[in-house]
Amino acid sequence: MRRHAQGIRRSGFVCLVPDLFWRQEPGVELYDKNPGDVKKAFDLYYDFDYDLGVRDMEDTAKFLGSMKECNGKIGAVGYCLGGKLCYLMCCRTDIDCAWRTTVRI
Repeated sequence: MRRHAQGIRRSGFVCLVPDLFWRQEPGVELYDKNPGDVKKAFDLYYDFDYDLGVRDMEDTAKFLGSMKECNGKIGAVGYCLGGKLCYLMCCRTDIDCAWRTTVRI
């Protein structure tokens, strides 16, 4: 996610990657090349509360909108769980744009 966020920033956008698992395990670091991390990611995924996750993303969007660097337009990019959250953001909020995709593991 850091690599993707850096690319988005290099393109001239303000970018923030929220810790979506902070309620379950704050600051967790997961790598898709580590089989143990993949299992842990799915364990976190299956216990994830989508309603609270969307609320966290709404709070993140409000924070970004308050930044002087932001032009007022807010978007979301998500992969896997984040993709589902982007879809839910489109359904439940007035977010300006969202991009979701799936990741093959």
